[in-house]
Amino acid sequence: MKTPPLIFLIALISTLASAQSDTISNKHRKERNVLLDFAAAYSMPFGHYASPDTTEDLSGYAEGGFSLQFSGTWLGKRHLGLSATYCYQRNALQKAVEFVKPDGHDYFLGTKPWSNHYLLAGPAYANTFGRFFFLSKIQAGVVLSFSPNFTMSMPENQADSTSPPSTYQSGGAGTGVAFQVMVAGGYQITKKLAITLNLTYLGANASRKKDYYVSSYYYDPELKQWILVWQGGEFTIKKKISTFNVGIGISFRL
Repeated sequence: MKTPPLIFLIALISTLASAQSDTISNKHRKERNVLLDFAAAYSMPFGHYASPDTTEDLSGYAEGGFSLQFSGTWLGKRHLGLSATYCYQRNALQKAVEFVKPDGHDYFLGTKPWSNHYLLAGPAYANTFGRFFFLSKIQAGVVLSFSPNFTMSMPENQADSTSPPSTYQSGGAGTGVAFQVMVAGGYQITKKLAITLNLTYLGANASRKKDYYVSSYYYDPELKQWILVWQGGEFTIKKKISTFNVGIGISFRL
């Protein structure tokens, strides 16, 4: 006679335990989720990056442009998490420097724009207050920067020659460390989708180095013979990239 109530009691306890487990699991999933966001912005250069001073080595001669970035953010407890970002940035060169020759080089800067690629990562905070969505990030990483500012007038490497080396134009990318601070606020359209206004500071120190060597002969009066002399050197170009970016974005929770 006592068996049916006992079976019922065991089934009830099992059901309650399962429900509690599901509740904890659902709460855990709410606290730990993934946020994807995309942003497009107008890029405003300042500082050395925007400087028109042709006598300053760090001048970048950059004008306004645009930036595009895509991020994935893993959120844990207290709405904190880790974010990874790819950003593309493009800034035109000022028209006034089209026929300017950088110091120590024999080519014109021309009109080819800055084209910068960033990979960044760092802590993030995302939260919703009613219909207001807020997102902030502090990130650091690397930059790969293409610009005529990194072109070099290089002497041709020589193995054995008494004549001065000829020169050629060596193009390439500048690389270096980069960092970003971003704040975004907007409207939560649905539980998963939000549209935002983004404010971002993006900065980087990019440089390019290239080695060269040449040879020549000189006559040693003591030895009374011609001696082959090797001469080597290194060209280094350094630039500072700094922009404020204002734009719109979309955020989606998985």
